[in-house]
Amino acid sequence: MYSKSKLANPWYRANDTAERNAMARKAFEAVLTVTLRKPDSPEYKRFSDNVKARAKRDYNETISGHEEVAY
Repeated sequence: MYSKSKLANPWYRANDTAERNAMARKAFEAVLTVTLRKPDSPEYKRFSDNVKARAKRDYNETISGHEEVAY
């Protein structure tokens, strides 16, 4: 099992140099990404349908039925 500090600082190695730990932290931060979970609620479906209808009505832009609106 990981210690709390290991979870908070996964790049850190106690037996390594400060310089290498700093480089490892930068590398870790460079690849860290956050992804939104795709909404799948009925409310989001209604919102998406409303966005598509407004795009057609107000801007004459057609968003196909299977195409998602950006969340």
